[in-house]
Amino acid sequence: MRVAVVDDMPIVREALENKLKELFAEETLAVEIKGFQDGLSFLQSQKENPFQVVFLDIFMPNLDGLTLAGKLREMQENIIIVFCTSDDSCVFDSIKFNPFRYIRKDYLDQELQEVVPALLNEINYRQNRIVIKTNQNVFSVYVKDIIYFESKGHYLYVYLNNKVISYKGKLNTKEEELSHLGFIRVHMSYLVNAFYIFRVGVSDIIMENGVKIPMSRHRSSEVKEKFQEIIRRSSFL
Repeated sequence: MRVAVVDDMPIVREALENKLKELFAEETLAVEIKGFQDGLSFLQSQKENPFQVVFLDIFMPNLDGLTLAGKLREMQENIIIVFCTSDDSCVFDSIKFNPFRYIRKDYLDQELQEVVPALLNEINYRQNRIVIKTNQNVFSVYVKDIIYFESKGHYLYVYLNNKVISYKGKLNTKEEELSHLGFIRVHMSYLVNAFYIFRVGVSDIIMENGVKIPMSRHRSSEVKEKFQEIIRRSSFL
């Protein structure tokens, strides 16, 4: 994995690099960390050999962090952006760039202790695939692209962003396989990806695409608790 640190202040940049090296070493993960003093030099490097993660200062001369984030999203939509700043007044302006986290330089040590494990979980989540075998085909599907599963008789229906795949399978098996990746059993016939939930109601779930999924009343409290915990872990604030 390649990680970039973009900050125009050498002292801060080097401190962040060193702390990241220390924390990633504790996770026994091989990571290449490279620092950049300005956004333009980072952009050039990103075009030549992309980074998967960038820790990005917001207030920089010539090319500020928010503008740079916009350019990065155009180049590489799935890059993980962590904003680092001494002034949190831009937190709401940063939301449109879908940052993974927003950390404060004054609390760097404490907040990085939480960010690095969460970052590794996110990368693991993004890289996870499952294999689905139908009568005619074998599909390799990214877990992050699955919105929900529906069980009908002996068949499971996998709802993705752009297609539906059906195959013989058991929902209990998928629940055991995917619960640690943010999937919640909301009904005897439905297993949903919490990252696509828009609202948890009294007796149903509304997904981001507008689909309404029934929720068993006896599962309601557990679903809400799990949903809140998953969102809390993934929140960038």
